[in-house]
Amino acid sequence: MRLAIWQGTSPTSDPDLALANASRALKAASAMKADALVMPEVWWPGYNQPTIVEKAQSRRGPFAETLRELCTQTCCALVIGYAERAKDQIYNAALVIGPDGQDLSHYRKIQLYGRLLDVKSSPVLGDCFAFTCQPTDSIVYSDCWRGYNVLDVSDFHHFRINHS
Repeated sequence: MRLAIWQGTSPTSDPDLALANASRALKAASAMKADALVMPEVWWPGYNQPTIVEKAQSRRGPFAETLRELCTQTCCALVIGYAERAKDQIYNAALVIGPDGQDLSHYRKIQLYGRLLDVKSSPVLGDCFAFTCQPTDSIVYSDCWRGYNVLDVSDFHHFRINHS
């Protein structure tokens, strides 16, 4: 699998500009024959922004639908981090959209946005950390958060990255 990884800045207040940037990035990734474009965590609306709650998007809303259409047009998958609104909850989420525009995976992170949101309860890792790695020689990289220790019993190689 060939990945294009974009660590670009987020247009924090302009969803049209955000979608235009995502379109350009997907077209560039497709031109490089990448199978998927990986964008940053909370790319929309941007990490530690005071507008996270008001700018959060629905997984089924027009913002995500436009991203699905862009994936179909470019025949390129997308992994995107975004602030997700689901009913009255806000999540630090990631969405994986296939080159056919279909959702392949969805993830809601345990740790949210620091002090910007009042988090009254958090699920345990096993309640929300779900993905499939195949074949068994797959590699997963994580940071050193102790909650990821449960990954050591899985059928893949788990390596930790210390950011300090």
